[in-house]
Amino acid sequence: CRGTIELRGKDRLSFIDRMTTQKLNDLAVGECRLAFVINRKGSIIADVVVRNLQDRVLLDLDITVTEQLCNHFKSYIVMDDVTFEDTTPSTHWLWCVGPQALSIVGDVQETYALPHDLLGIDGVAIAVGVDQVVEVWQSLVDKGVRPIGWDSLNMARIENGAAIFLIDFDCENLPHETNLIPSRVRFDKGCYLGQEIVARVENLGKPKRILMKLQMKTDDLP
Repeated sequence: CRGTIELRGKDRLSFIDRMTTQKLNDLAVGECRLAFVINRKGSIIADVVVRNLQDRVLLDLDITVTEQLCNHFKSYIVMDDVTFEDTTPSTHWLWCVGPQALSIVGDVQETYALPHDLLGIDGVAIAVGVDQVVEVWQSLVDKGVRPIGWDSLNMARIENGAAIFLIDFDCENLPHETNLIPSRVRFDKGCYLGQEIVARVENLGKPKRILMKLQMKTDDLP
């Protein structure tokens, strides 16, 4: 399940830029990027999809760390003109994946790109109110979208080599241990919390462990 945190205020983008490993100051309205939120010791707190909208920033993340991330933000808002709210109770996310996802979904309100590197699959994310979930779901089915369960989605993302937070890595890992640096970390951005640890691992050493993909050449058992 996905949680949602909404940020408002004129400093919303600069604030989330300072709190993540991703470069976000230049994120255009309507765009999204993947990012890690880490603590001072460099450990991952959350793996988030950051979406920049006209009047707010949306953070799409695993629902189990939403409260923890809100508490984390509270500790670092001082003079910033930014407010945040956990809108998870009023927001439900539907994912439509596949090469024809965008054309099939069409004009459904609050439709956003689903970052390819999140699941290794192209698709769109649809944010709907909890009272609209059944209606929107049925409208997609009527258009020919085939519902799938977690097992099918999990199998597809594994086949495409996409690691998922709290399954393949968790809050005990450093960014370099996930093997997701290209999609989540930028080294040409300004200061952010935990940057020294990330830079040290990048420039002076190697992680003690790293998540790797193992691909068999044949279907034969060893």
